[in-house]
Amino acid sequence: MTRRFLLLLCLSVVAAGCSSDSPVTSTTQAPPSTTVTTLTTSPVPESTTTTVPQAALDIRAALDGYSSALAEGNGPGALAYVDRGTLDLFDDLLLLAASNVHLDDLDYLDAFLVLRLRHRFSGEDLSTMTASDVFLTAVADDLVFPPIDRIEFDAINLIDDEATGEIGGSPAMWFRLEAEGWKIALGRTFEEYEQILSLTIEGAAVRAAGDDATRSEALLFFVSTLEGEDIDPALVVGPAGG
Repeated sequence: MTRRFLLLLCLSVVAAGCSSDSPVTSTTQAPPSTTVTTLTTSPVPESTTTTVPQAALDIRAALDGYSSALAEGNGPGALAYVDRGTLDLFDDLLLLAASNVHLDDLDYLDAFLVLRLRHRFSGEDLSTMTASDVFLTAVADDLVFPPIDRIEFDAINLIDDEATGEIGGSPAMWFRLEAEGWKIALGRTFEEYEQILSLTIEGAAVRAAGDDATRSEALLFFVSTLEGEDIDPALVVGPAGG
């Protein structure tokens, strides 16, 4: 099954659950033996010292660099902090958009993304574009990944070459260690929030178009509102020129 990917809304959903007041150096309880918490305490006479492992600092720096690049509209800069798995998901999305798959055969999340890509690019463009091209265009045109405030995690848990940013005792974002350093695993984050995001898009589309609208009609109306222009109904069944 094609892996799901969200270009819009995900970081807003994640950021909504983030507290800007949570200090990164707060003490947390010891995790299971398979997990190394980023925040450990070492007792000393009459005091407690909090230490933050280097990996946690590197992850924090990667997220800050990514957020700063988005705020500046610096696509290449933001792309440098994204892991390979996220770009693989962009490739999946490109294949769907370039094909003649009907939007009614997709869930709301995939259909929403495919329709926006088909509106922006012809079938020929979609068939030759790379995942990096889509990412850079999305950042440059403010289609996705709106700038977010600094996200503060209660803890960052490390498990081999993966890590999770924890908020309220649950993972909120995922990270992966690659050859160049720690990267943001947006694809993994999106997959975890897929159901919530799909329902969010479905609800917004139905409210915009009316309860009696078909999936395609709802998405056409919803996306036309986002784009500020009419969407070609033919894009429901395939890309332009496809």
